[in-house]
Amino acid sequence: ETLCDNRPAVIGYLQDCKKQAELARKSEPYEEEARDMELSSLLLEPLWVIERYQKMLENIYIATDASHPERVPAKQASHKFTTKAKAIRMDMIKKDNALGKIPSVRSLNASLDALNGYRGACKIVHKQAKKIMAAEQQLADERVAFAIALQHLRAYTDSNDAITGAAIEAASDLLRRIALVDRDVPVRHFSGPIYELMDEIEELLPTFAPFRKAADDAYHDYTSSLSKLLNATKQKALPHKIAEAEREVQQKKKVMDSAAAEVASRIQVIQTKKQKGRWGLLGMMKAYASQISAATERAQSMMPWVEGLQNHLETQARAEWGDTLATVIYTELESLPPDFKSESDKRLLEAERAKLFESSPQFGDYTRLIEFLASPSLAPINSICATAAEESEQALKNFLRIMDAHQKAIPLLKRGITSEVEATNEASTLFRSNTIATKLISGYTKLTGLPFLNRYIKIFALEIIGSGQSLEVDPVKAKEGENVEANLRKLVEQSQKLLEIILNSVNEIPAPLKVLCNHLANEVGKKFPSNRQSSVGGLIFLRFIGPALLSPGANGLIETTAHDGCRPLVLIWKLLQNLSNNIEFGAKENYLIGANSFITNNTERVKRFFDTLATLPPPGTPLPTLASPDESNSDLKNLRPIMIKNMAKITKSLAQYKQKEVIPELWSVMTDLGDPNHPFTFWLDYYNK
Repeated sequence: ETLCDNRPAVIGYLQDCKKQAELARKSEPYEEEARDMELSSLLLEPLWVIERYQKMLENIYIATDASHPERVPAKQASHKFTTKAKAIRMDMIKKDNALGKIPSVRSLNASLDALNGYRGACKIVHKQAKKIMAAEQQLADERVAFAIALQHLRAYTDSNDAITGAAIEAASDLLRRIALVDRDVPVRHFSGPIYELMDEIEELLPTFAPFRKAADDAYHDYTSSLSKLLNATKQKALPHKIAEAEREVQQKKKVMDSAAAEVASRIQVIQTKKQKGRWGLLGMMKAYASQISAATERAQSMMPWVEGLQNHLETQARAEWGDTLATVIYTELESLPPDFKSESDKRLLEAERAKLFESSPQFGDYTRLIEFLASPSLAPINSICATAAEESEQALKNFLRIMDAHQKAIPLLKRGITSEVEATNEASTLFRSNTIATKLISGYTKLTGLPFLNRYIKIFALEIIGSGQSLEVDPVKAKEGENVEANLRKLVEQSQKLLEIILNSVNEIPAPLKVLCNHLANEVGKKFPSNRQSSVGGLIFLRFIGPALLSPGANGLIETTAHDGCRPLVLIWKLLQNLSNNIEFGAKENYLIGANSFITNNTERVKRFFDTLATLPPPGTPLPTLASPDESNSDLKNLRPIMIKNMAKITKSLAQYKQKEVIPELWSVMTDLGDPNHPFTFWLDYYNK
């Protein structure tokens, strides 16, 4: 209503609509696509009428002035225009709603094409069903032939191998029974509903041809009459001519609407057929599922025989593999010096052997290996890493990922920290030795904290390396003419910069590391109360941040190891290390005495930092793991061959460290896993995949 009261806006609106409609008509080059003009044509019809009334109103306004007696008729015409515009607008809304409910002729064509395609797909399904059933019949014959072949094989089976013979007979009998199932399901039960639907569609399709022609003719008649009306309006024909054209448009429109309604009813028929097709598809799948179910039920009857044969073969393979490993262990024990030998060694292994063979084999089950590796004594991983040579770092990484995936890493590391503190006589030597506990803690902090190092330390290290600036403060190592005093100021500045980065990111330190810091502070506090804070600094700076600065390449921060040992980073590390230990520089490194202010100025801040690190995360804080249980399977598979390859060395290592009681369990666990090169292991992995 507001639009119709605003005459300039109405004129502009009509002109825009007219322009868009004409552009749309010109963009339709094909008669088939011209059907999409249905909505545009229905929209144009009232718009042209509105424009004609608008022009009448304009002519009256132009031909009269304010004092002219025709001014009153002009107002009446204006009122008539407004009323007509409202009526037309309502008519447009009604027609627009009708269009939303009645499909166009083109939508009918699309539905017919889809139905025809549906019929073709049904034909293919039926054809394939026939092939499947023919193949099933042939397969039934092949199963019978295979059953006979198995019986022939049975005749040549070792008479002492009753388990294998019984399994072959069970398989032969099963194949014969499954063959009977295959022959019981004819094609008509399998794809009959689909076939019936296909016939119904073939009968239905020809009935659309005459209707399609009638709908097309009605549409063309309507568009032709609409064109006549538009031309009469453009040419400003006499009012009675325009009225005749309007009546013709209305008549043709009724015919076309009737055709559109028929479209809706025909498409409903199509939808009904498709619904029936879905039920037919359900019937087909149920028939096939029933057949498979019957065969499956019969196959289940064979499982006890299959499992019995599997257990029989696994037991044989395990015994052979156990003998192979035992030979390696016995040979190594015999070669030991007299001080490491014992008459009970062989008896312990034989006792473990008898115990193992009372249970069923567990090929491919790593549960026992995980529990073995998680020994609180750390003896297994210690001997593995000590003998793995160049593979020791990889073995340690695999071990940590396995333990963390199964929630065992933190408890093991806590026990390692406790044992290290108990074995240390001076707090200053804590974590300075190369024990397995120290290696595990260093490896875990590196793996767990790598994202933190990449985010906060990497950028700083790259800036120092990339700048090429010298921070050399040792006069002996400084280049000729180099100002060591200026370098000392720059060294302190860069050290302070890195310290600020570390202190400000305390909340980003991984939660598992905070748990370890808390346990370390508590354990050290019991034995060395005054070193509680510095012990945390030793873990974080000595085993975490320090290696990243001294060897950024080896620790994964940068891609090359060419900058490992970079002198500016080494000097920065010296300042941080002394700050962590709260020790000022003295005569030993007198060229760094000028940096003592860096230590005194930051001591209290660093102590508060250590206290924050030693505070347990809030209850419920998730502790991210290095791997999931599934992801750790690859680590188990990587660690297993390392253990097998070094079995003799691991045995020797355990004996020399007076941990021979671990050897029988090691043999038992590795025997139970089986030979990774045995054919059965290949088939086990194949079927698991």
